[in-house]
Amino acid sequence: MYRTSAFAVFLLLASHATTWGGSPPPAPSRAYSTAAVDRYLQTEMRRQHIPGISLAVVKNGKPLYVKSYGVATLELKVPTTPQTVYQIGSIGKQFTAVAVMMLAGEHKLDLDDPLSKYLPEVPPGWGKVTLRLMLNHQAGIPQFTTPDRQLLDLVHDYTDLELIQLASGQPLDFEPGTDVSYSDTGYVLLGFVINRVAGMFYGDFLQQRVFEPLGMRQTRIISDRDIVPNRASGYEKAESGALYNQTYVSPALNRTADGSLYSTVLDLIKWDRALYGDALLPRTTLDRMWRIDPHRNGQRPLYHFGYGWENNRLRDQRLVEYGDRY
Repeated sequence: MYRTSAFAVFLLLASHATTWGGSPPPAPSRAYSTAAVDRYLQTEMRRQHIPGISLAVVKNGKPLYVKSYGVATLELKVPTTPQTVYQIGSIGKQFTAVAVMMLAGEHKLDLDDPLSKYLPEVPPGWGKVTLRLMLNHQAGIPQFTTPDRQLLDLVHDYTDLELIQLASGQPLDFEPGTDVSYSDTGYVLLGFVINRVAGMFYGDFLQQRVFEPLGMRQTRIISDRDIVPNRASGYEKAESGALYNQTYVSPALNRTADGSLYSTVLDLIKWDRALYGDALLPRTTLDRMWRIDPHRNGQRPLYHFGYGWENNRLRDQRLVEYGDRY
């Protein structure tokens, strides 16, 4: 949406995952060669001007490969490690969706309620916008930022009410439930719903209900002000390929629920492991979040969004995934 992305990134590939304590991850097994993985990542880092990457490959609960490449900061040449803290972008939508489902499971909200029940500031024309349609990007809520429109002042420290008014001041892109269009703005508004229903900032809710129980000690809301050990620097890439320090973004725009989290590859292994059990949500609820809802006319959406995830197929295998690429 409006946030600049760190070009230091991580990859987590898993069919099932395990968790780590504070000790270093195990070395790759000698039973197979990782040279091809190293060559591929190093080639792409050079081609795309990526300073650093952390990678974890986990299968059947066992780590096959955990390794970091490059540097966390170009100015000091600090090497990346599996403990390096990155901005994770829109992967944060998974956590927002889980928070909404937790509150729904406690009967504190209903996914088919209109957004206006929780945010009465939205206009009457948004009456068919429901929380469910916001989760799966079928609500028609327009982006704050498009190639033709920039509604946000990146340095302005918006109040929640200002952001709600700015978002709802735009007409819907389509009648809710009749099409699909990726919307960061919808998840920003879901964060405000969580704030009001839970009676606390959604980041604090995640800290208490998700991060602490799972031992995700390095995962938290982005803050430029706080001292964050092992934090990777964020960069922007010019058309020439040159890298520059990322543009300043106000504190308010670094706290929204569409993707304002720091994490590490080791914490995300813990997150992945939780998705194979019922530590956070019942198995049936997680399965429901990964299902693709049809439009109101019964047609399958062009883009296969669940609630915070995508559901696709690769080589005849189901692929529940998410990438910060929209």
